[in-house]
Amino acid sequence: EIVDLVTMLSRITSNFRTKLLSQLATFQRFLSALCAIGKWLLESSVTECHQAGGDFGSMEGADWKNDAIAQILQCSEAMAGDYWLAGGSDSQEAKAACESLAVSLAPLYGVHCACRVRMASLEEHYLVREHAELDEAREEISATALEEEMAAAASLGRFNILASMKALSEMFHECMPRLKTLFGSAGVGGELNAEMAALLEEARMLIVCACHLLTDECEGETPAIPESVIHACQAGGSPHHEACTASIFGFINVLKSIAEDQALKATVHPEDPRLSPLLAKTLLWFFNRWGAAYVFPSFEEYRDDFGGILATWSKPESSQPMISFFTTLCLIYFCHWPQEKEVVLESTSLLLALGKKGPSVRDLLVADASFEKIVALHSVCAYLRHNVCQSEISAAMARIGGGLSMDMVKGYQRLPYNDRAKVLTGLIVCCSDMTNEKGTTMLNSCLQSIETPFFTVMQALVKKEARSQNIDVQESACLSILLYSGVVLASEMSDPERIPYFLSPSMPHLSGLMIYYAEDLTICESLLKLFRDYAERYLPMLTRDQCIILFSASTSL
Repeated sequence: EIVDLVTMLSRITSNFRTKLLSQLATFQRFLSALCAIGKWLLESSVTECHQAGGDFGSMEGADWKNDAIAQILQCSEAMAGDYWLAGGSDSQEAKAACESLAVSLAPLYGVHCACRVRMASLEEHYLVREHAELDEAREEISATALEEEMAAAASLGRFNILASMKALSEMFHECMPRLKTLFGSAGVGGELNAEMAALLEEARMLIVCACHLLTDECEGETPAIPESVIHACQAGGSPHHEACTASIFGFINVLKSIAEDQALKATVHPEDPRLSPLLAKTLLWFFNRWGAAYVFPSFEEYRDDFGGILATWSKPESSQPMISFFTTLCLIYFCHWPQEKEVVLESTSLLLALGKKGPSVRDLLVADASFEKIVALHSVCAYLRHNVCQSEISAAMARIGGGLSMDMVKGYQRLPYNDRAKVLTGLIVCCSDMTNEKGTTMLNSCLQSIETPFFTVMQALVKKEARSQNIDVQESACLSILLYSGVVLASEMSDPERIPYFLSPSMPHLSGLMIYYAEDLTICESLLKLFRDYAERYLPMLTRDQCIILFSASTSL
């Protein structure tokens, strides 16, 4: 009956505009009923989860309650997406409707977050305690469903940003001391127990909630701060705009503190499970989405006043600490968690997202000490195979310099070759401003560290000074192809026509590798992918001579 009821309410909300619904005398009661039903469903789900000891499989009412909650969130999304409200209407009717939603429906957001976080924590406690085997397909489906639910729940929270931020901040401040204590115990030995795992999952879920509240998925679009967040933080948009801006600023500082503690401990005890690479990946994912929108925001994307949250990280003096923080995190994880694929992937994505922000952010990146070390690490390790001896590493360090330690270089050298190529893509985009001399020098260093070793390998093969079937030669060829692919994928750099000028001299030699490795499917696939990506991304900007080189090399291939 409850599912039928909320389904009918969802249909009403979807079929009638908020402007019409808000004119009904029962609109306030309608919102209060949605909130009350949602609270009961969530709180009863938590109670049942407690009784089941965190075993979701034994919860009899979980499915229909989740369906009912999904219908309530659909109501919220429909009203939040109504242009009459989302378009920032100045009419008194729209303002009254927004106030009703903020007072009567938005309180459900805090309850939703608290209950979902608690249930996730209980489930993690159960899984670790019982040493339960996870079904990967089921886990992937559950994670996707959770992401969709959190994105829908964010529409609830955005009806009252200040109250939602207060709810999340209170939960995080309650969790943070325990989390820092857990990080502080890294290195004492012992396995991760159920209580520790539950705490880490609690923190991770809170970060997921905050990320969906403060950011939107902007795949393929220019990242932008959600309109509701801007409106809540503007002088003309909300009477509590200063408190709202301060709450977001304070929350970001809390997350910075957590990430710093975790990363610094990872430099000393990288193998300790208490430090949770999954939590680090979630933090990086948050900073990736948040930083792309809030740090040096693109003002042409916004219609109104540029104060409030738009101004908070819009200048070099306020953005530089954030940029430095981001690059330091990336540097630490590249060197100390090189085999944690998801952490490295989010780190490279963060670098690339910052590089795409424009010349102002790129100038700050190039001036940053941690970023400079990442460039130096790439230049040292670009052509170093995983099995090289320490004398080769020392020789490479002596040639490049950069104030690097042997531990940093050895850590970075352990990065999988695919991940090294992704780091290179980010570095090229970040260093691509032609007006910045230091950036141009860094870019040339990155590119030269690929080109010179590749021509050395090719020369040795042509002169038969090296056997193509030698495992080290084979691995070097594979590494070179992947790094060239990383260069090709940097098409979002400033003045990308420089890429064909760099690649054209190498194309015949890359094609020539097929003479030696036609039976090696891994190298064949990498070469074909490289040529395909290059043609797709750069063909419209190639000169006549560059086209002839590409066509000739492709034909030979």
